[in-house]
Amino acid sequence: MHPLFLIPALMVAPANAQDVLVPEFTPVIAEDFTLAYMFYSLVVDELRVRGVDFIDGDQLRQVAGSDAEGCSESITCPSGLWGYFPGTGLALVGTVGLYNMGTASESIEVRVEFYERDGYQPFKTVERTIVPGGEADFAAALAKATDVLVQRLTATPEPEPTPEPEAGPEGRRSTLRGRAGRSEPEPEPEPTPEDQLYQSYYDVDSDDDDDRRKDKPPKAEREPRQRDDSPASTRAPREPKPKPEREPREPRQRSASNSEHHLLQAQAFAGLAIGDVGRSYDVRMSVMGAANTDLGRYEHDTFTSGVGTTFGGGIMVAPVEWLSIGAQLGVVTGRKYLSTGYERWAQGGQGSAEIQDYKPAPAMRGLIQPRVAVAPVAIGPVRPSVHAFFGFRRYDGYEVTDLTELAYPDRNGGWQLVPGAGLGAVYDLGEGRGISLDLSHAVRLGADEIHHVQQGLVTDLPEIPDPAQRTTTIAVGFTQGFM
Repeated sequence: MHPLFLIPALMVAPANAQDVLVPEFTPVIAEDFTLAYMFYSLVVDELRVRGVDFIDGDQLRQVAGSDAEGCSESITCPSGLWGYFPGTGLALVGTVGLYNMGTASESIEVRVEFYERDGYQPFKTVERTIVPGGEADFAAALAKATDVLVQRLTATPEPEPTPEPEAGPEGRRSTLRGRAGRSEPEPEPEPTPEDQLYQSYYDVDSDDDDDRRKDKPPKAEREPRQRDDSPASTRAPREPKPKPEREPREPRQRSASNSEHHLLQAQAFAGLAIGDVGRSYDVRMSVMGAANTDLGRYEHDTFTSGVGTTFGGGIMVAPVEWLSIGAQLGVVTGRKYLSTGYERWAQGGQGSAEIQDYKPAPAMRGLIQPRVAVAPVAIGPVRPSVHAFFGFRRYDGYEVTDLTELAYPDRNGGWQLVPGAGLGAVYDLGEGRGISLDLSHAVRLGADEIHHVQQGLVTDLPEIPDPAQRTTTIAVGFTQGFM
């Protein structure tokens, strides 16, 4: 045999002499980790005091790796550990959680499951509610129960003693002398506080548990059991104590910090846009004679204040729980205002003039907004965030079509650059879903295009509206996590 083939056997060889697998207890939620580890340490210390041979969580991870972590939440634990430790016959799996923290009804909920080797279902389950301060007592009782189970699983039946033959009168006389000199049986010692605690917390000496043992002898052939090494009791069995009714648990508050993290997040949003959502354009022509010779032109193109709407969606990538990077695509709505006019000059004087105002028309600007958000702290189910973005908005142009006798210039559309930042918050609904509230403030880069060219006189120049270059957005959204 090649020497390398001996390595797996050497790795598991020290475990063959152990009796019990004791993976670290699993917390109900992440905040219960310290409590679960503290309680697990108490149980492990009590097992050492009682001399139970066991394999703890550190040894399990060294050999089995991730198969030994989160045991109570894994369908392959402890069944997947038996192959690593062929000498073990019992596994102890626990879950610990704290409920109603900070209230008068604060309690520790413990669930412990016992598995026999190659068993996929626990053959005994214990659920207890412990008042803070009683952890050490319960750990001692649990260690004693484990010790009793180990002794039962590893015990070998002793051969029945052979009765001595009573041959002849001498034998009968010696037997009579032995009976005459026999002392009365000593009274059974009163149960110790440890025995009472063990009995109240856990009862392992039930016939139902024995029935699950495949290699046990029939009940008729079984010898009376003894608790620890004390003499067998001759008293009548105790009446079972009625279990006190457990107070209903208060629902655990959901926390955004323990919600499942998702790599991708899809978003949909809608809200109000307040600021530079209006656009005003005015153009006037000055011409000479019937040939409409161009004498001069006046133009202004300004983004003005108003109230519009915004809506759209986005995709964010969250490499870690508190950081997301992505982009939003959407629309910002507003209104367009247009006025035109002309004046005609003939023979050195003004011949005619006409000014026309058009009704406001709806306008839309497309939105592309790369952004990054940071949310380092969660407050219950709410996770506040700070975000920054550099947006691009595409707007459309103007065209005058009804005054065809004049060569009016058209105004083209263009792009706006709108960097900004804001605050937000997401309320966690569970399963990757959330409702978001977003407040953003953007500043438009670049000046308005205002032109004033005059070669003649332009009648009734309009008042130029004050330009606006900032937008405040308030939006409500829905998020869904994936992956």
